[in-house]
Parts: sequence; structure tokens; C-alpha cells
Amino acid sequence: MHTFQQSGLGHPPYVVVHPKQHALEKGQIFWCEHCGTTIKNRHFIQSSEGKVSIVGIDCLKKTGDEGLIDGVKRLKREAKARDRAKQCENQRVERLETERSQNGGHTNAELAAAIDADIEARIKAFIIATEDHAVLKSLTKIGFEQSMSHNVYLVTPYTPGQLAVIKKIHTKKRSRARANSKAYNESFSVCSAEVDDLQANIVGEHTVLEKLRGQSRHLKFG
Repeated sequence: MHTFQQSGLGHPPYVVVHPKQHALEKGQIFWCEHCGTTIKNRHFIQSSEGKVSIVGIDCLKKTGDEGLIDGVKRLKREAKARDRAKQCENQRVERLETERSQNGGHTNAELAAAIDADIEARIKAFIIATEDHAVLKSLTKIGFEQSMSHNVYLVTPYTPGQLAVIKKIHTKKRSRARANSKAYNESFSVCSAEVDDLQANIVGEHTVLEKLRGQSRHLKFG
């Protein structure tokens, strides 16, 4: 016979239940209902028929009932988890209040979101402003040319090697002549300047975007 059954606490199996569920029901009982000793920390157990009793931890451990012992450990883990969660939440609220006081009423996340929205808007505006550029009208062939055209949508500057090839492609298409021909050479300086102009536009916007991205990253990750 289970030791708790002997003291009239109902029939096994017993389970440990959460104090919040039965604290009002048990009222001001601060003694072990198994041995009668006054206790500070109450442990609530429930019998198979639903009877809830309060016992001390020593009596609970002495039963050798591993299920009850594990139940107490589980409630302790849950209590620690709640304490950690509460502490984390308090820290989060404190952090947000500090951020708002430093950012004119906005959190870092809100400022980062505004910067990210600005980045997207700038990219769209840049694409619209650049889509009729003379150089892009030359970069139409599938493969390298379209890949270079896509750099505009990514706002990614060209490498020196890419610039040299783009200048050659653009000049050949604008002059409608083969490389190093008279017509090609006469068009090269103008076409080269147009490619440099596109690169300057990309570099300028890329620099602004990278600065904004850096600000956003700093706000998000510190």
C-alpha cells in the first residue's frame, strides 16, 4: 500500500499538480497532510480519484515514488523557465524604453524598418531613372550582356574588366561597325563616356545604399 494511501490521501497513482490550480481550494493549510509537520513550501498531489492534498518535500521523497519526485522537478523547471522568461521580458521592455528615449520615441527595430523601406524605395526609383540609359539599350543579348544589365537592378558597380567589355559592346552596337574600324574609333570616346556615366550613377547610389544598410545592420545587431 502506498504510504500516502495509509494516511488517507486517496488512492494511487498520485501525480504532482500545479499549486495555482488548487491554492484557493486548499486555503491556509501549511502543514503536511501526511505527517502533520508544519511546512513552508507546499507540494500539491492528486490521487487517482481526484483528491488533492498538500505534503512536504521530505515526505514526498520518502515515498520513493519516482513519478512524484519527477513531478516536483518538472514544476521547479517550469518555475525557473517562467522566471527566466519574465526576466527576459523585463529586460526587453527596459531596452525598448531606452531605445525610445534615445531615438525620439522610436525603437531600433522601427528605425531599421524605416531605413529598409527607404532602401527599397531608392532602388525602385534608381531603376526607373536608369532604365532608359543609352548603355542599357545596348546590353540586350542573352548571357553576359543581360547579366551586366541586371547589375543596374542590383545597383552593383561594374569591375574594371566588365567596364572594358561593356564599352566595346556599346561602341560596336552604336557605331554598327567592327572593333578598331574608323566608325568604331570615332564613336568610342562618346560611348565610353556613356558607360562611365552609367557606372558613376551606379557607384553613387550604391554608396548611399551601403551606408543605409550599415545603419540598418547597426540598429538590428549593434
